[in-house]
Amino acid sequence: MDFSQLTAQDRHETGSWLHLPHPATGLPLYLAEGNTITTEETDKPCEVLVRGNRSTQVKACTDARARAEELHGMKLMRSSDRDQAGLLAQNAKAREIHRRELLVATVAEWRNIVIKEGEAPAKCTAENVLAALAHPAFMVAIFNRSADEGALFTSAPTG
Repeated sequence: MDFSQLTAQDRHETGSWLHLPHPATGLPLYLAEGNTITTEETDKPCEVLVRGNRSTQVKACTDARARAEELHGMKLMRSSDRDQAGLLAQNAKAREIHRRELLVATVAEWRNIVIKEGEAPAKCTAENVLAALAHPAFMVAIFNRSADEGALFTSAPTG
């Protein structure tokens, strides 16, 4: 066995399925008849395929943010006291944009996700990911799964 060849990179690219939890209760979400979301168990769990945080897409996103933070720090050091408030506001906005970009990079696919209850399950597109999963509780669950290397080797039923 060659230990230098034991990496999880392929698993980071493939990702693992995360059964989305209800934001308030933490109970797993399901798609029920009439395309409504419920915590009552059905045969249609609401799941997202989460890439690992070392996948190509996720790493590119986090590396870009790290570079932006470095540039921000340099600008802040060279700025006057008067300009610092504006720079801090710009960076806060850039961080929010990054969180949204990171969410899109991390979600590879999904099953049984509806944008509006009663509608058919939506396709997993960048726009739909932001519409359906931008809730902070979903983002935390997704980012935690992305960072959990052990979860990459098993698709746990819940988050």
